Amino acid sequence: MKLYPAIKKPAPFLLFILVPLIVFSCDDDPSNTDDSAKLNISIVSGNNQTDRSGSALDEPLTVQVTNIIGATIPGVTVQFDADVQDAVVSPGESVTDNYGLTSCTLRLGSQEGEYRLIASIADDSVAFTATAVPVGCNEENPARVCEWPAGHIFVTTTSSSLLNGSVSVLLDVDPETDNIDRVLGTNERIIDLAFSSRGELFVATDQKIFKVDPDTKTLVEFGTYPEEREVELEPNEGGIMAGLSVNNIFSVECAPDIINDLMTIASTFYVKWENLAVDPVTRDLYLIGGQSNYYTVYAVTWDGRSSIPGSLAGHAHAGIANVNATPTGMCADSTGTVYIILDSTDETRKIVSVAPGGTVSDLYSFFPGMNTQAAGRWGDITCLDGNLFMIDKRNDRLVVISKNGTWVKAIENGAFSEPFMETERYGIAASPAWTCD
Repeated sequence: MKLYPAIKKPAPFLLFILVPLIVFSCDDDPSNTDDSAKLNISIVSGNNQTDRSGSALDEPLTVQVTNIIGATIPGVTVQFDADVQDAVVSPGESVTDNYGLTSCTLRLGSQEGEYRLIASIADDSVAFTATAVPVGCNEENPARVCEWPAGHIFVTTTSSSLLNGSVSVLLDVDPETDNIDRVLGTNERIIDLAFSSRGELFVATDQKIFKVDPDTKTLVEFGTYPEEREVELEPNEGGIMAGLSVNNIFSVECAPDIINDLMTIASTFYVKWENLAVDPVTRDLYLIGGQSNYYTVYAVTWDGRSSIPGSLAGHAHAGIANVNATPTGMCADSTGTVYIILDSTDETRKIVSVAPGGTVSDLYSFFPGMNTQAAGRWGDITCLDGNLFMIDKRNDRLVVISKNGTWVKAIENGAFSEPFMETERYGIAASPAWTCD
């Protein structure tokens, strides 16, 4: 008969100790890992964009982080990495907001073809795809040039004490020192000017576009319109420039076929061709239509390259009513805010701002009581940093108003307009504020 040793019951206090030890050991068992703690990352917007080599994509690359049941997770660090060496990702690392969202921007490198950008977290990753297409000409190259003084105001006018027998004159104004330089005079009747997205200076007549040679200070013909047209020009971050005429929104492209009509505008929209603005970030187009006492601000979604299908119907952004004035100029800044000059003979001279959501606000009124002479005659406007610049043709001055709606100063000089002349054609543009080493 086999004898077994007696089994002793553990003391009560030992049972109390052993039980939690056993429970802890089971929770730590790798076979019982809980996958519910893992996070997922997904693409929200910005995928499959196409642009020129070296240019910044107009739409941010946005992702969202969620848990296994789809709840958005804030505070998660996302890494962004591109697979092409000279592509620029900004930022390379970002943290999700309260909705689990975060994004980066991508500037394509010099290489043409397909790019991949990986957005990753500890448990997951997604891949964006972008395509770089060839640059069509030097003017379309997105590499910045520094041919003109940074942050200056350039003005063309057909009435000036500096004409010296020419039809139009191009002026360079330093807003810090108030110094005015005559760049050139020409027998061409210049109706507008603009800096391209890379910083080259162009001027327009009703038949041609010229590039201004920064060394010789002469006009070099760039291209001819398909037909005679009055035009307004603005920089286009998706190419060279954008333009507006009575009947068309167009882009200025590589010579010799420089005009690409993006949208034909029906005569029923009564577009004010002097009024065009391009958002420097999104590349969206803003223009004004209407007549008499009611005007519509149109916001046209655009990527800077593609033609725009359809018509202005459906693009209404804001309404401006009961102003007894005519829109005579507009500009847009990097926040998506649009600034519009409204001018009339007797009653209204003011700037209104249109916020990205379409809210219209009075920014500044030029009309001091009934003194129409002191109020002046107002035309086109340009944005530069925190200020707005415009010409008063009646009082021969360049006026500076802050974006907060306060008067900064006026630079009075007959170079801007000859006395008793209020019907001249002029253009105004700000040179890029960037500087080069």
